[in-house]
Amino acid sequence: NFDGKQIYTMAESDPKEQAMAEKRKGNEQFVKNKFNEAITHYTNALDLVLDVKDFDNKQRSILYANKAECYIRLKRYKEALPCCDNSLKYDSANIKARFRRAKANEKLLKYKESLRDLQYVIKKDNKNTKALDLMRIVQRKLGIGTSKNKGDKLLSYDPETDVTEKDQNDICEYNLLNHLKTEYEDELETLQKEIRGIDDASEAIEMLLDDDACKIHLGNSFMYISNDDTESYLKVQSKEIKSNIRALKQKLNVTIEEMTKLRAKLKAKFGEHIGLPEIKGNSKVRR
Repeated sequence: NFDGKQIYTMAESDPKEQAMAEKRKGNEQFVKNKFNEAITHYTNALDLVLDVKDFDNKQRSILYANKAECYIRLKRYKEALPCCDNSLKYDSANIKARFRRAKANEKLLKYKESLRDLQYVIKKDNKNTKALDLMRIVQRKLGIGTSKNKGDKLLSYDPETDVTEKDQNDICEYNLLNHLKTEYEDELETLQKEIRGIDDASEAIEMLLDDDACKIHLGNSFMYISNDDTESYLKVQSKEIKSNIRALKQKLNVTIEEMTKLRAKLKAKFGEHIGLPEIKGNSKVRR
């Protein structure tokens, strides 16, 4: 029989348990940005299980990969490489180790080696944005990305350097057109309300019993006018407003057409890297 103290002592002396304790200490130091201290704990963990054959290889791989990340944070890229190599020796599917090796090689200007690892990472995880961003940088360094392959173009795109003056003008033009579109829609909404008001007034006149029941507003006073004169006045106003509505609709349609072409052009080049206002219609405006 073993008492609690004996069991604790046995667990404490188990190199695998001690290694995992060192790993936890390393993780604690890492989150505090104490990378040298973290490296010491990860190294201690690996030393403890150096001759332990039944230690989990995935854990061994993680320890080496964690050391590599610490070296990268300290900009000691040459020291990060063998850690990545050892990590992948124990677990070839360790994506983090492969990506970290790509990062270290990119900093050491070993772009072809970096590209090989990045291709593997992206093949396994095509939504890995950090890997995609680094792939773009590496491809540009190697002069890759000029092929007709859509994926290559997207990966080689650099929003900071690939926006030409013409692109900037197109983006400004799109935003100006969008502002103009909103103004046209607001004007149309106002004119359409006026037309509805005139139509309502015309219907009301037909129901009047008295011939001179209408009043016109002149300055600060009102003057009675005949129903016939009122109807004539309303028809003239209606004709003028409808003419203005037709002209505005034509301008609005031309503006939307120009926006659609510009949007397609900009999206074709920048994809989701560019945020353009959607071309939405005003629900209160009749087209």
